Amino acid sequence: MNATATNIPRAKAKLRDYLRAHGLDVPNMTIASPIWGTAARKAAWRATGHMRSHGKAIAQSTHYTQYLVDALFLPTFVERQQRILAREVGVCEHPAGSNDGDRVRDYQAVTGAYKQPWCASLVCFADVEAGLHRSQLPRLPAYVPAWASCATAHIKSVSKLAARRGDHLCLFGNGHIETITRVIVPGLIFATIGGNTAPDSGGSQSNGGMVCRKTRYARDVSAVKRVRP
Repeated sequence: MNATATNIPRAKAKLRDYLRAHGLDVPNMTIASPIWGTAARKAAWRATGHMRSHGKAIAQSTHYTQYLVDALFLPTFVERQQRILAREVGVCEHPAGSNDGDRVRDYQAVTGAYKQPWCASLVCFADVEAGLHRSQLPRLPAYVPAWASCATAHIKSVSKLAARRGDHLCLFGNGHIETITRVIVPGLIFATIGGNTAPDSGGSQSNGGMVCRKTRYARDVSAVKRVRP
């Protein structure tokens, strides 16, 4: 769950439940209101203070923040995966063309495929950091065809029309893999984040050396894989 205005009523309800569960005073919050009012700010101060006193790494605050939302709602696998990938946008291999670099090696540490094409290593890194166990990855996790053919309890194929945020797209004849961040047109056009690609259409799309946000089209998709721990 993200800290957005549309989620404020849900956060208020969860905050009220937290205060009641821990025997704290419950202010008179209007749950349905999309405004983080005085009563909710007082409740957030009490709740975050209680969390801190019980060892949670959260600042005591009256504000409606992502930190408070994450403390009240355990983020889903896809939400964690998406935040991890968003932080990696802009990472480049170094030197260029080497399939190497300090951060790239962090991705490759998950697959063991050092100095090898690393688009799948980024996918594995994000999924494992988000909660997938390494044993649940494909047998050859850095090899895109292994992703395309994988069919397990934790990795399954779905249709292009059913593809959604968090799914992985095997692209260009299983030569590349990226992760959907948004479905632009169902079954046809997808916003993605991918590793070892190029920021523009002129560079190599499957060996471009950078983590980039991209737009991909169904004609280039060879498989759609959904991961669930």
